[in-house]
Parts: sequence; C-alpha cells; structure tokens
Amino acid sequence: LENADFIRYGVMHRNTFIDSTKLLNKSLNLKNNEKIFFAGQITGGEGYVAAMATGMMAAINLYHHMLGEDEFVLEDITSIGSIIKYITEEGKKTFQP
Repeated sequence: LENADFIRYGVMHRNTFIDSTKLLNKSLNLKNNEKIFFAGQITGGEGYVAAMATGMMAAINLYHHMLGEDEFVLEDITSIGSIIKYITEEGKKTFQP
C-alpha cells in the first residue's frame, strides 16, 4: 500500500428503512392505509432470510386482504413470526435493524 494510488475511498453501506414499529401492522401493511404492504430491507429486517420472509408474508396477507379474509400471522415462537414481531412491535424508543 505504500505506493498505492487511491482513486476513491470506500463508503459504508447505507441502510434506508421505515420505522416499521410505528407504521406497520403484523400483516405488514400500513396502519393508516391497509392497501399498502411493505417487505424486504425497507421494513428494517436484515439479510436474505428476513427479506424472503417479509416478502412471503406480505404477499400472503395481500392475497388474504384481496379476498376479504383475516390476516395471516405466524406465532412469535416461529422464526418468521419473531422477525415480524421485531419489526412491528411497538414500544421501542428507537428502531434500528
């Protein structure tokens, strides 16, 4: 590195996300507009598994919503249920992924 020329220094990954604890129901739709669903990194879930899990659950709940059926929510003791609980449970002073 003694003779290296740096063209541009690296930058940290920036994670943009909503405050899901205040905005989303457990079915991953907005509390103030049940027709809008969120999934993936924007919800505050981290990693491929959380992205897949929230995408799958948002899709299932969108389908239930379109049919006029009750939301589908997994129990908190399941891995997907615990991810959804973390990103939707109210009461946190600050929400960070």
